[in-house]
Amino acid sequence: MAYAPARNEVDPMPFVRSLWRRALPVAFPAVEDREIVPRLAAKEEDLVPGPFGILQPRTGAAPVDPQELSVVLVPAIAYDRRGYRLGYGGGYYDRFLPRLGRAAVTAGLVYDALLLAELPAEGHDRPVQWVLTETRRLGPFSPWKEPV
Repeated sequence: MAYAPARNEVDPMPFVRSLWRRALPVAFPAVEDREIVPRLAAKEEDLVPGPFGILQPRTGAAPVDPQELSVVLVPAIAYDRRGYRLGYGGGYYDRFLPRLGRAAVTAGLVYDALLLAELPAEGHDRPVQWVLTETRRLGPFSPWKEPV
């Protein structure tokens, strides 16, 4: 599962386009009833503005069971060196990440300038397994350890 970037998030769409050229399935988060529902998109035209103006799959696009996702790219404003993220405060990914299967790999994309030493983490927060910047790869972190 990828994401369409909002504000100044790292843009994963060049990578997504390469997956589409290989006819590989790519899910995107659709916000429905304050929850993330992964839905398939086969091309950029399948993405439309969602509740916050962020592109998401059209209503009716095929849903994907979170347990079936193999890789999830997780957007953020910033990440820390432990894999914890600073989001926009809606809690969407905080509620979504625990629904993934244990085999799913989670990766946060962030610019070097927004990779911080430590962010505050709360009891419901789970780190991503990998943090990727333009010059670094940090991880793996365990998303299954006890919450902070």
